[in-house]
Amino acid sequence: MKRREQKTKIREIWQQTFTGLDPEDEWARAARVRSLCPCEYSWTVPLWDIIFAACEDPSPIVREEALHVIQDAHEHGFATAGGMTLLYAARRDPAPGVRRFANDVLKPRPKRPQPRNRIRDRLMQKIAAVDHGD
Repeated sequence: MKRREQKTKIREIWQQTFTGLDPEDEWARAARVRSLCPCEYSWTVPLWDIIFAACEDPSPIVREEALHVIQDAHEHGFATAGGMTLLYAARRDPAPGVRRFANDVLKPRPKRPQPRNRIRDRLMQKIAAVDHGD
């Protein structure tokens, strides 16, 4: 898709998502941002312009939902186009809820134990046996 077509598509999605909303209704804006999450909406074009704008919304509720979209996109393997930088920056957000969300997301997670590979283990045993002349 050409860049111009992509920008037109993004503009259409923005209009479909936010047109008709009361600008004072932060809960509705937050719900609409959340509806763009890759876990709920199949992206045909990158929607980062919309999500990054939501990260600058005056409402902490909207900002937190935008950060959720970034987190989820990252976990689904999307290239986040600088979104992780915004997630790290949110650790200094003036709203405690946004800071807490960012810190929870970025908190190091314990490593899961790797399942044993029995085929590899048998192969290594055979190699060791050959090396030792068994």
